[in-house]
Amino acid sequence: MATLSLEVTDWNRSNIAELPDVPSDMMVRDLIEEVEQAMSLPRDTYHLIAGGEKLNRSATLEEAGIESGEELTIAPEVSAGAA
Repeated sequence: MATLSLEVTDWNRSNIAELPDVPSDMMVRDLIEEVEQAMSLPRDTYHLIAGGEKLNRSATLEEAGIESGEELTIAPEVSAGAA
């Protein structure tokens, strides 16, 4: 199993989490939880973005094509309200 070195910023680029030893077989949803804790984010529903694309929470980082050194962004899920 390979390990990845990742940098995750929040949506307004005010907080950065550097994660040097992330297993490539980690699920995206588990990485989201780790980043929430590292950044002390309020409990909410978040997603990760890489290369402008929202990552599937059920995929592993390897399945999502994430490589070591890649920069990711964590952002809250936004629900559209009824009009």
